[in-house]
Amino acid sequence: MRILAVDDEPMMTKAISRLLRPTGHTVRVAQSGEEALLRLEQETFDMVISDVGMGTGMTGWDLCERVQQSWPQIRLVLATGWGAAIDPAEARAKGVHAVLAKPFSASDLENVIRAA
Repeated sequence: MRILAVDDEPMMTKAISRLLRPTGHTVRVAQSGEEALLRLEQETFDMVISDVGMGTGMTGWDLCERVQQSWPQIRLVLATGWGAAIDPAEARAKGVHAVLAKPFSASDLENVIRAA
């Protein structure tokens, strides 16, 4: 899969890349929702894995809304430290395929990708 990992913490996007590339996925990264939208305009992706809280600017929810409007075929995963506080049914209603609670393992990440 072609995956766009979005997080304002560079260590998180590096970790996602490090976990997914060996399993054959192509991973690109963005440090903000705004940067993610630019990448989405330039490249084709199968999935976006986004943090929820990214400092100033767009939130992960904002990004998911924009992706749903412009690229409805892309599967959306929220990776967040707030995972337990997000209602999965509410997330699905907003177009999110899965919520991944931080910290997560390689197997957690791969299971979410397979299920989404």
